[in-house]
Amino acid sequence: MPSNEVEKRREFLINELIRYGYPIEKGEALSDLPLFDLENLTIQVKCQFGRKLSEEEGSC
Repeated sequence: MPSNEVEKRREFLINELIRYGYPIEKGEALSDLPLFDLENLTIQVKCQFGRKLSEEEGSC
């Protein structure tokens, strides 16, 4: 169980990445990334997801 706010945030971001389908390659440990990198990666993944969703809606 996370013992402080930083660990809680890290856990949340990792769960978000998994939820948005971020492909986790063998040997890549999200838990090893600094919080700053996790934040940026989560933003990038969510933006890509939003763009893809937007493109799919535009083609209807």
